[in-house]
Amino acid sequence: GYSGATISASVEGLGSAVLYYGDATGFSPQEDQVFRGEIELGDNFPNPFSQYTTFEYILEKSTRIRLAVYNIHGELVEIVADGPKSAGRHSIKWNASHMPPGVYFYTLENEHFSVRKKCILLR
Repeated sequence: GYSGATISASVEGLGSAVLYYGDATGFSPQEDQVFRGEIELGDNFPNPFSQYTTFEYILEKSTRIRLAVYNIHGELVEIVADGPKSAGRHSIKWNASHMPPGVYFYTLENEHFSVRKKCILLR
């Protein structure tokens, strides 16, 4: 769970957003989230994918981020990026060849925000 506040919103053409403000230490699965503001998490591509997918995100300002992937049970399976990043657009490729097929959630977070989206690994 987490301590803090939750804000839900819908952005036309971008889907729904859930913003966790506070100490985000876990989550319950939800779909298609994006937040336009301090951090913005784009849709991974391709999705679905069979081995590799690319995550894109935009940071309004330099911040320490963590981009992590969780399985359908909410268990951490891999930390894709962790550390300070400069403001601007970033992309990172995830090699999921070692993972079983299924639904995964990827989360981008900094000290203030946590944004999550869904991806599907096929074989």
